[in-house]
Order: sequence, then structure tokens, then C-alpha cells
Amino acid sequence: MNDVLLAALISGGLVLLGSVVNAMFNSRMETKRLRARADEARAERADWYRRSLFERRLAAVQKAHGWVLEIYRAVNLVVSVGAAPDSEEASELRSIATEARAWYDDDSVYLYDELPESSGFVGFTNTALMVARGRHVDDIWDRHSEIDSVLRDRARELFAVATPLSSTKPMKMC
Repeated sequence: MNDVLLAALISGGLVLLGSVVNAMFNSRMETKRLRARADEARAERADWYRRSLFERRLAAVQKAHGWVLEIYRAVNLVVSVGAAPDSEEASELRSIATEARAWYDDDSVYLYDELPESSGFVGFTNTALMVARGRHVDDIWDRHSEIDSVLRDRARELFAVATPLSSTKPMKMC
């Protein structure tokens, strides 16, 4: 009977030991699974942030380009008709340039990788305001060309980065 009791104790101990080892193994596997899930979630958040930032930067370049075109047209109108500072055309140019500058003050960080020390956009809006006030400014068209070139270069930079952001392959046309 001692042998039976001893065998039962050993069997019980082995079952208990097996249960503990199994619980530890399952715990480790669950921890690994949770870590992998957390890493995947972190990667998804990072990818979402990268995509969101790209979209925000592209939207800023598009908006800045829209403002530049709108100011360009308004300056062209003021200059071509020789509008006086108190004219409707000059007032419209002042309004557009002021709105564009307010937009820039709020969103300029998305146009560049950092806050610029100087900006062709600000120079162009300030020069447009001088034109609206009746001052003859020779470099208005140079300023336009400068900011237009900066915005085109920035768009190219963004599109060059956009390709790695795409997680899907382009569809093949049959």
C-alpha cells in the first residue's frame, strides 16, 4: 500500500508540476502575443500619423498654391487697370492678401519640414499689400516666381516621399 500511496503522490506531483509548467508556457505565449499585438498597433499608429502628416502637408501646398494664384490674378488686375488704392480692385487684393497671410500664419508649419526663418509666401503677400496701397513694386513678379517655384519643389518632394507610403500595389490594366 505504501507503494500505491507513493505512486499516487508522485503522479499527483507530476500532474501539478505539468500544470504549473503548462500555465507558465501559456502565460509566456500570451505575453508574446500581447507584445506582438502592441507592436502591430504601434506600427499602425505610426503609419496613420505618417499618412496624415503627408495629407496635411500636401493640402497646405495645394492651399498655398491656390492663394498664390488668387493673389497673382488680383495683382494683375490692379496693375493692368491702374487701380487706385481706394478702388474695389485694390480692396479685393488687400482682402485676399490678408486672408492668405492669416492662413499662412496658422498653417505654415505644414509647408516646410520646420518653421521657416523667412518665407517667400510672406514676401509675396506683403508685396501684394504694397501694390494694393498704390505703391509701384518692381519685384512683385519675381516674388511670385520665387514662391511658385518653392511650392512646386515642395510638391515634388512630397510626391517623391508618397510612393513608400502606399501599401497597395497599383492595379494593372489589361
